[in-house]
Amino acid sequence: MIWKQNNINLDRLSDVAQIFANIFSCGDVVILKGDIGAGKTTLVSSITSLLGTVDVVTSPTFAIVNTYEIYPKVKGLNKIIHVDTYRLDHLNEVYDLGLETIFDEEAVTFIEWGEKIEEYVDKNHFVIEIDESQPEDRNFVFQIKGEIPRDRQNKIEDELVRGGWENYG
Repeated sequence: MIWKQNNINLDRLSDVAQIFANIFSCGDVVILKGDIGAGKTTLVSSITSLLGTVDVVTSPTFAIVNTYEIYPKVKGLNKIIHVDTYRLDHLNEVYDLGLETIFDEEAVTFIEWGEKIEEYVDKNHFVIEIDESQPEDRNFVFQIKGEIPRDRQNKIEDELVRGGWENYG
C-alpha cells in the first residue's frame, strides 16, 4: 500500500507528524528516506514531541542511536529509538552496534537512511520517503511493507484519508 501527499509546506509538517503519531504503535519500525536536509530528523522530532517526550530530538548522525523516553506511556510506548545509518560503511557495523537492540516491542524505531539496512529489518515495516519539491515544500510517500492485520490497515487508511493523502495502490 502506497500513499502520497505532495507540496506540504514546512509550516504544515506538524500536521503530517500528527497523522504518523496516530498511526505508529509499539514495535513499529519506520525507514526514513530522503536527501540531506529533506526533513527526516525534523519529522521524527515532531512525532516524538506529539507522543509526549520532553527530550530534545537531535540527529543521531554521530551517535548512531538516540533514545527518547516517553512518560507517561502513550499507547503502550515507553520510548522512541532514533537511528541514523548514514555514516555506516559496512553492514558489519550494524551488527557491531547490536542491531537487535534497536528493535523494542515497547518503542517505535525510526531509521534514517534505513535503505542501507532495510533487508535486515523485519519484513513488516513502514517507509516514509521525503522529497524536497521546493525549498519550503516537501513531497511525502508512505508505504506499508509486508502484512499487517486488516483492522490496523483500515485504521491507517482512515487516518491518511482524513489527512488528505492519496492512495497509489
